[in-house]
Amino acid sequence: MRKLFTGPGLRLAVVGLMLLVGVLSPGPALAASGPDYAIAGGWFFTQTGGGQGRGFAVSDALADANGRPIKFWTAFQRLGGVATLGYPIGQLYGLPMSAPERHGPFLSQRFQRVAFQLWLDNVPGMPAPGRVVAVLGGDLLNESGLLPATSTQPLGPGGVVMVQPAATPAPQATVLPSATWPWHVTYVTGYPNCGTTYIRAYTRAKNGLGVSGLILKSWNEGGNVYIATSRYANGTDGYWDRIISSGPSAGTWYVQLLDGNLNPASAIVTVNTTANCDPNQGPAIQEVEMAFQPS
Repeated sequence: MRKLFTGPGLRLAVVGLMLLVGVLSPGPALAASGPDYAIAGGWFFTQTGGGQGRGFAVSDALADANGRPIKFWTAFQRLGGVATLGYPIGQLYGLPMSAPERHGPFLSQRFQRVAFQLWLDNVPGMPAPGRVVAVLGGDLLNESGLLPATSTQPLGPGGVVMVQPAATPAPQATVLPSATWPWHVTYVTGYPNCGTTYIRAYTRAKNGLGVSGLILKSWNEGGNVYIATSRYANGTDGYWDRIISSGPSAGTWYVQLLDGNLNPASAIVTVNTTANCDPNQGPAIQEVEMAFQPS
């Protein structure tokens, strides 16, 4: 048995990839003042709001399309409150949303904020058999642009909606001639994956060591721009990924390395994914891997 996470009131463990969530009793009542406090029909939490009294409300104040009340606060308390679920926009993984399922070379199980993969087969460039890795975090969904901005903005004190300042237009990038790109792509490889369609990239120095903190941009013909830095992940520096969808998704995507001022630092890499994930039935590409190196 290998523990993935242990927190107050919640224990997650792995036997293979069978994750067990304990049955919990409600935690102690929250204080009536301080960083979290009562509001009409629920509770307001400032712990993850970024300061100045901002935060997130958990309440029974909303209704679904049929007019039936959505009892978030009631369910939040019944499931154990903060001790079990963490603060709104908190750090825990949430409840299981699927059973463990085999997807090609790995088992996968989805939670509310993340999915875990237990790798079973040896695939070049992928985690070793027996390793458990986390994918599909809620932050990736937020960064994908699929969530409306209003749903991720902290509220003002007491749950009051704040007026957001107008966004400052992004500076226009300067396109360099192709002969002067400071970075180039050393390889692009595709793999089948019936569970997730995504792109990953590695930024490496000339000595082969990973370089974190570089900026990568990806997009498609419809826009869907995603900009993030390479980082330490999966046991290595200089890793970057973009989750496109769960399951196979056909499409054409573009990836480019940027400098610290968001100017292009490499040529644009075009990648194609397919709706088929069975190599026996034709081209099957859902994972695309590439590496960038200084020219």
